[in-house]
Amino acid sequence: MVRYTCLSDTGDPDAAEPFLRESSRVQAVVAYFPPADLERWGTPATRETFPAVALDPASAREYSPIHYVSADDAPALLLHGDADALVPILESETMYQALSEGGVVSELVAIEGSGHGFNGNGAMRANRAMVAWFKRHLGGE
Repeated sequence: MVRYTCLSDTGDPDAAEPFLRESSRVQAVVAYFPPADLERWGTPATRETFPAVALDPASAREYSPIHYVSADDAPALLLHGDADALVPILESETMYQALSEGGVVSELVAIEGSGHGFNGNGAMRANRAMVAWFKRHLGGE
């Protein structure tokens, strides 16, 4: 399996430009209904619906985020509808478990009764959770 290294930096405190003094490393993540284990997506029906994941088994494993969790990952909030028929909530549940076991600060918010995509009260709940997550992990009001 190919392991990719982080291409971000920690910033240079002596840089002349203020933006170069800051780290470019991801500080917080919010993922809406994320496919986490592409090895599960190998059925003919899935490949027809999602041509981007029409991968051979080795590639599916290589491109699956679930296999790249490490303790230095940014805090991650997963938002998923519990009635999502397109990307089953199992994907977020599996990713949440991997993040938790890997020592990554994480949370899974299941939006009750929502399918793939949120609207109405589900959208408001997801947006509130996202804003609160970024405020908590990036600072702010």
